[in-house]
Amino acid sequence: MKIQERKQLRIDLLQNSYDLYFKDDKDSNDSNVINKNELEKEKRLAYEYLEKKGFIEVETAGMGGIKCPITVYGIDFIESLEINK
Repeated sequence: MKIQERKQLRIDLLQNSYDLYFKDDKDSNDSNVINKNELEKEKRLAYEYLEKKGFIEVETAGMGGIKCPITVYGIDFIESLEINK
């Protein structure tokens, strides 16, 4: 995967967490559960990067699952992308 593709993957994952955070449907919490063991390497590394940057929190969701809710820093980052378009 090229650098630009990795950057886009991280933005896409963060945008998804942003959308889920602001979604009206409270059942959306269940749709944010990811099976950690089934993640391909690039996605796993992207989630680790976003967590280390403080853009998401990784929480255990049982049976090998994780949740990755967005943080205030992640929200600010996504919204800054929209402002700078």
